[in-house]
Amino acid sequence: VLGQSGQTEFKDPVHVWQNIVAPTALHLYRGTQFPQKYRNQMFVVLFGRTASQGPDPISKRIQLATISGNQVTLEDFAVYQFSGNGNPIGITSGPDGSVYISDIFLGKIFKISFNNSGGPI
Repeated sequence: VLGQSGQTEFKDPVHVWQNIVAPTALHLYRGTQFPQKYRNQMFVVLFGRTASQGPDPISKRIQLATISGNQVTLEDFAVYQFSGNGNPIGITSGPDGSVYISDIFLGKIFKISFNNSGGPI
């Protein structure tokens, strides 16, 4: 029942993922290193077989969630485009404003930063 819409005894969710995917982490970015569009925004880490618009529609990904009332808009922020069993599971930011993403299967932590010209590195 959880996550299904139209159940009278529950309030409908504002967003339901349609594929075999689970949001495993949410992170409200409070840093200042990233461009303005990312500040005070919510990042969602998706675990499993994710799907969205992008270079590979079933890649693993981290998305930026914009919430306005009962509407949720998701935009790809980081897309895993390598073979193997990698899968993001957690996200946080450091004192320098970089974002760190942990991978449950690769046993790695990835760092995402923006350079002075506003591009990701």
